[in-house]
Amino acid sequence: MGCQKEIAQQVVDGGGDYVLTVKDNQPRLSDDILASFVAAQDKDFVGCAYDAYETEERGHGRVEKRSYTVLYDLEGIKDRAQWEKLTAIGMCYSERVVGEKTSAELRLFIGSRRASAREYGAALRGHWGIENSLHWQLDVTFGEDASRIRDRNNAQNMALLRKWALGLLKRHPDKDSIAVKRYSAALDTDYLQEILDG
Repeated sequence: MGCQKEIAQQVVDGGGDYVLTVKDNQPRLSDDILASFVAAQDKDFVGCAYDAYETEERGHGRVEKRSYTVLYDLEGIKDRAQWEKLTAIGMCYSERVVGEKTSAELRLFIGSRRASAREYGAALRGHWGIENSLHWQLDVTFGEDASRIRDRNNAQNMALLRKWALGLLKRHPDKDSIAVKRYSAALDTDYLQEILDG
């Protein structure tokens, strides 16, 4: 869905708050956010309303560090009035080290709530976790991207069935991977029945 003014408006109209990732489809907003952070960093954030939070995770042979910084001063955002209830702009710098290889990524975001950098970090990580977990499983385990179904109704029906099956497989108490559970269910009707019974 992307970072769009209409989505922000709908969320606020519905009584909610939003956190939207700013991508290449919003180049002016992206440039304004980066310029605001450069200006704040040039003066070491003195006199700036901001918050920062850092995390470090180790596991599976990798180290991931994330730095979240949120600015509440929106003077540098030229089109800020067009974003309903815009209250904060943010940046997440992540660095991943796997063995000898280091990779880095910078993500920008906007939000409608005056929340801490820690709260924004949790919201973003939660969203990316859902995105990665659901879509990765549907693509890799169920081959959704390789599906040759072109009829719109059939494609929607199959997408619904895949999500339903994924939900059932996730609920099953076995610690095996989704792919192993799916394979086991194909070979053993008793195991399939356990999954369907929930």
